[in-house]
Amino acid sequence: MSEDVVRILNGSTFVVCERRGDIEASPTDPTGLFSFDTRFLWRWVLTVDGERLTALSTDDLQYCETRFQSRPTQRRRSARPTRDVIPSLR
Repeated sequence: MSEDVVRILNGSTFVVCERRGDIEASPTDPTGLFSFDTRFLWRWVLTVDGERLTALSTDDLQYCETRFQSRPTQRRRSARPTRDVIPSLR
C-alpha cells in the first residue's frame, strides 16, 4: 500500500484514504470505509467548482480523528480569492 495514505481507526470501523481525503478504490491500493471487514464506501471525491483539491496538510488529532487541510487547484488566475477547505473525519 502507498505511503501517501491516511488510516483512521475507531474500533472495528476504519477509513483508508488519500492524503487529501479522497477515496478511490483500486486493485493496488484498497481504500474505503470498512466495518467488520466489509467495505461500505469505495468512492468519495471532494471537489470545489468541479476541481479536485490539493492537499496542504493532514493532522492526526486522535487515533480516530484526522483533519485534512486542502485548497482548490488554481489552473488559471481568478479575480476571486480561494479559500482553504478543512474537512475533519471522525
